[in-house]
Amino acid sequence: MKSARSVSNGWYNTNVALQLSASDAGSNANRIEYKEQGKNWTTYTGDIILSAEGENKVEYWSIDNAGNREEKKSIIIKIDKTKPKPAFIDSFSDADDYISGKAEKDTTAIIYSSRRIIAKGKVDKNGNFKMKIPKQQAGKVVSVSIKDAANNTSFLKSKKVKDKTAPIVTKVNKLYSSNTSVTGKAEISAEIEVKANDKIIGTSKVDKKGNFKVKIPKQKRKKQVVVTASDKGGNVSEGYVLKVK
Repeated sequence: MKSARSVSNGWYNTNVALQLSASDAGSNANRIEYKEQGKNWTTYTGDIILSAEGENKVEYWSIDNAGNREEKKSIIIKIDKTKPKPAFIDSFSDADDYISGKAEKDTTAIIYSSRRIIAKGKVDKNGNFKMKIPKQQAGKVVSVSIKDAANNTSFLKSKKVKDKTAPIVTKVNKLYSSNTSVTGKAEISAEIEVKANDKIIGTSKVDKKGNFKVKIPKQKRKKQVVVTASDKGGNVSEGYVLKVK
């Protein structure tokens, strides 16, 4: 009998106190002898403390008062007290619907976002994991913990979601030859650039309400200007083409 319960799949993550007992219907049990892996046979007098990590094999038999010895028995106690190393997380962005990386083989990877579990999956025999997750907002932090068969859990490893999504210029107001500014709407905090003949004629930043106003020189009627937005991740929107009226 063991004095601690296995936490998962027969594995223990603490030392185990192994207790042995015997009974005999005839001559009554006299003693128990046991042998730990790599050691000599000895008489059992109390708890056998097993602390070595890995598989601990203990062999034992009982001997009655008549000197009869039962058939040898054995038990294997599996102990793992070591936390897995933190995961290595591959780069991923707001455009991805999966996360991948490397960790200790045959463990479980648990994915967190905003302290909530968003995915859980196995690390394969080669130490790789890959699983689907909901797309995450750029700049958000996603964390991974690794749990082994003995329920030892690694420290969290975190990674920031990269921004790979270009901002959108949602609206540009009409531009007349008498105007000295281009106005419209785009992603908050995006940088707005206005070009004419492939030359930058004005820049500005989108305010917290999503509006922008870019000062430019007056442009001739029928001339085309192109408005683009870029974000901190270096993503650039498609050009919004505007014809001067």
